[in-house]
Amino acid sequence: MEPGSVSSRGTRILEIYAHVSVCDGITPGTRIQTGQTIASIADTSATGSVLPPHLHLSCIEVPAHIPAGQLNWSFFPRRETVNVIHPIFM
Repeated sequence: MEPGSVSSRGTRILEIYAHVSVCDGITPGTRIQTGQTIASIADTSATGSVLPPHLHLSCIEVPAHIPAGQLNWSFFPRRETVNVIHPIFM
């Protein structure tokens, strides 16, 4: 599926990266090029974590009609609306 496109089921796929420092100019919806740096792994110890710097990658399928402003961390656990996809199977 092309980024930003809507599937025949009326859904779209989103990729979510956590524990990163986003590069200047990158905002939700920004089109990126292959090989473009969009973020670097953040220093998680700065927030008191005992874990070393690491990355979380999540892929989710959401209904295309849901506005971007409603896509936040409290929205994602709603399994009746959101389909979490294991990224290794994409």
